Amino acid sequence: MSITIYNTNLECVKSAAHKAELVTNAAKLVVHDIDQLSPHKIPHEVIGRLIRNVGGFIGVWNRTVKEDAVITFELELTTRLLFVYDSQQAAEDLVIAWWKKHNIKYDTWKLIETVQDALNITADYRSTFREMREQEKQAMYFTRTKGQIIEFLKENTGTPAEITVAVNKMLTKPVNSKAVTKSLQRMFEKGEVCRNKYGEYSKMENV
Repeated sequence: MSITIYNTNLECVKSAAHKAELVTNAAKLVVHDIDQLSPHKIPHEVIGRLIRNVGGFIGVWNRTVKEDAVITFELELTTRLLFVYDSQQAAEDLVIAWWKKHNIKYDTWKLIETVQDALNITADYRSTFREMREQEKQAMYFTRTKGQIIEFLKENTGTPAEITVAVNKMLTKPVNSKAVTKSLQRMFEKGEVCRNKYGEYSKMENV
């Protein structure tokens, strides 16, 4: 009996490996198609997210699934792309590439209408995503600049503009005065730096 179970498990493993290989090969073909047919380069990481995160994308791309009565293949493609990549250009290019693959005549008005519908459908999601990216960007700026600001204020006082000049001398990649000003404001609100009536910042005694 143990031999039978072992053989059964081995066959399951082989079957799973074979299915995984088929999916991998199908994904590679999709990447190749889009590379060859898209008017502009769509990043491979974007195509990868489409394939991994959006179920059934390969079937839609290859037209091996039935088209929805309401949502056309074109709208399905553009909506899926905009959920993982906020780019109108890429959405248009994906439809054009799909038309080329299936020998479908280019239709300017359908392209405009489809992409606009997809933009409307994904508007709230993309807005939230952009806000999150902006927050991450601001957090990155804050992390990059805070240490240099504290270092400068150990021996100096200065306005945001003066501190920006000093901080950029310490960094390999410059930051703008807006980012430094925001960092100073956050540090001031947390009690990490002092600010006088002239808008000059200095260190706290315990920093």
